[in-house]
Amino acid sequence: MKSLIFQRSEIINAIYEPTEEECEWKTDVEEEISSNFLTKEEIKEKAKLEEEKKDDPKGIPEFWLTIFKNVDLLSDMVQEHDEPILKHLKDTKVKFSEAGQPMVGSLTFILEFHFEPNEYFTNEVLTKTYRMRSEPDDSDPFSFDGPEIMGCTGQV
Repeated sequence: MKSLIFQRSEIINAIYEPTEEECEWKTDVEEEISSNFLTKEEIKEKAKLEEEKKDDPKGIPEFWLTIFKNVDLLSDMVQEHDEPILKHLKDTKVKFSEAGQPMVGSLTFILEFHFEPNEYFTNEVLTKTYRMRSEPDDSDPFSFDGPEIMGCTGQV
């Protein structure tokens, strides 16, 4: 079975189009009711919806721009001049430092931003690497409030 993140990416980018059944969220009671035969009106309505579906766009257009503009933690960071660029964002991924790498009180993670070809830049993937302190300073352990970003590098 594919991971949810991989499935999300395929749906957003129109690689996979979920079926009507996959798009519906039913309770147990609704499933019992839906197993009955359809009425003539329901059949006509279903045919009408199928016809309309042919004109629907594939995937979820501007998915990431919509997410960035509607999530409180991100919406203040998105400026008007960012919007045309973010319309080309296809996927985001996070990669954490692997177990066994020397961390010495720090954690590293990389944000990857995957873009479709666009007129703003040629790279398909832009990255930002963050170093975080994840342990208290030995000289002042009570000042530790939790992980903090110590530095970052990258293209974004």
